[in-house]
Amino acid sequence: MKQYITQNFNISPSVFDFGEEVLKSIDFKIIDDIARYNQLKVLKAFQNNRVSDVHFNSTTGYGYDDAGREVIDNIYAEVFGAEDSLVRHNIINGTHAISLCLFAVLRPGDTLVAVTGKPYDTLEEVIGICGENNGSLKDFGVNYMMFYRGISHHEAPAEYIWKAPDGTEVLASRFALYCRYNWYYQVHRAVSRNRVWSKDYKW
Repeated sequence: MKQYITQNFNISPSVFDFGEEVLKSIDFKIIDDIARYNQLKVLKAFQNNRVSDVHFNSTTGYGYDDAGREVIDNIYAEVFGAEDSLVRHNIINGTHAISLCLFAVLRPGDTLVAVTGKPYDTLEEVIGICGENNGSLKDFGVNYMMFYRGISHHEAPAEYIWKAPDGTEVLASRFALYCRYNWYYQVHRAVSRNRVWSKDYKW
């Protein structure tokens, strides 16, 4: 193996040996244990929701009495420890998913607050920071406020009630500067390491 790789891929023997030493130092058992734990958790969710062949049947497409769609929502909610879930193949990216949530919970006159600075650029037209008459939250009558209080975006809670000096309370949602941070710290870290950030901040 070593001879073949060093000769055919222009890799020096010293680099190959170093890579082998690194692999020996990695405790793959921890990674395997996490993978097995998560696999068992998914299998248990399948059992709890009594998944069977009927859930894989074709449907009319109208969504009426779609048992398969309902059960996959329940499975995702159970696996991730959520109150509910919405699993659809036509949610094409993270911005799309965030947009669905924002339009679902915000109403005309509400205020969306970004507490760690400006959200990443794909959300600007969704919120209405740029663009006009494109069906944004701003067009829908939702106000937008942005401020930065020097809190690490790694540790800021995803949602909390922000209380202004005059007593006004606003449901604040943290938008990470980079879109993958929200996924990593709120979902992946919680599932893979059973650990989330749980610091309380006093404003």
